[in-house]
Amino acid sequence: MGLSELLQSRGYVKRETSSPAVSFYFRTEGRTSRIIQVLDLIQAYVRPSESIAFREELRRAFAEKGYTDIEQLTILLTLNTASARPVCAADPATWIMDARSMRLIVYEDSVMDFDCLRKPLEEMCLQAAEEMERTAAEATRRLPFRKNSEATLALILLNVIVFAALSAFGDTKNAAYMARHGALYSSYILTDFELYRLFTCMFMHFGFLHLLENMFILYFVGSMVENTLGKGRFLIIYFVSGIFSGIAMLFVQLFSGSNSVAAGASGAIFGIIGTMFMILIKNHRFQKRLVLPLLVLAVSYALFMGLTAGGAGNAAHVGGLLAGLFLSAILYRPRHKKFDERV
Repeated sequence: MGLSELLQSRGYVKRETSSPAVSFYFRTEGRTSRIIQVLDLIQAYVRPSESIAFREELRRAFAEKGYTDIEQLTILLTLNTASARPVCAADPATWIMDARSMRLIVYEDSVMDFDCLRKPLEEMCLQAAEEMERTAAEATRRLPFRKNSEATLALILLNVIVFAALSAFGDTKNAAYMARHGALYSSYILTDFELYRLFTCMFMHFGFLHLLENMFILYFVGSMVENTLGKGRFLIIYFVSGIFSGIAMLFVQLFSGSNSVAAGASGAIFGIIGTMFMILIKNHRFQKRLVLPLLVLAVSYALFMGLTAGGAGNAAHVGGLLAGLFLSAILYRPRHKKFDERV
């Protein structure tokens, strides 16, 4: 039950005003009128002088109708109790309802009770807070990256360990240093057949920011895909996509004549993004879960990486994406017509 329902259940009549942030409720009995004005500070800030002016306007309007005993209370709906405090200081007959923590705040210098409403309002806030906690707990339970994410976390940990080790002995932003320690470099692969670089480059990053942005997207998107496919298929798609993205970069460098040093998990991550798209295609109900924000995040990541990468880098991203789409089309089958309720 919300504030409006509670007040109306106790005989109050609701009236709107020209401002969406201001409404009031009244209940009359003989020549007595009880008026509660509700100011929604979430929608618009109301100055103390405006609150008092509206309060006096209501009093005059009801007095003109013949009510001689007029009792008034102001309830402020806010997310910032500090900004609402000046209104309380200017008008003691003011309570604050903190919409963030769902609690009723009645200061010592305020009216302690009004029409026996304080206790019902506090109980309403308590129930709302408990419902928020239950909803948050349920949402957390359903978040795909909260369970079955061991492989994703292991990949992140491995990337961090490799970065820390490389950083301890040199500059990870130095291309020559990275090439000496396993980054993708076409001359070493095509001439010296150091094919292992297609694998090792996936765990190397040029600086902390490069690592951070890749691990951030890997955690969210990777956890969702791992929860859906399982660890085995998830790791197969991750590593094959990463290797295929390196091969795509080699072809572009070979035909363009460039010979740059490359490293990073973005090719493998694009394979996971491609897998997520394939899962969306195969499950029409998937969008109704908590995946849409992850999809927006993935697309934003793709656009960002596309703008910051060169031609060969974009080729690696596209190669990883296509590998992920292809592999997930083969490896993933929905369990049943309704998408797996675990997600």
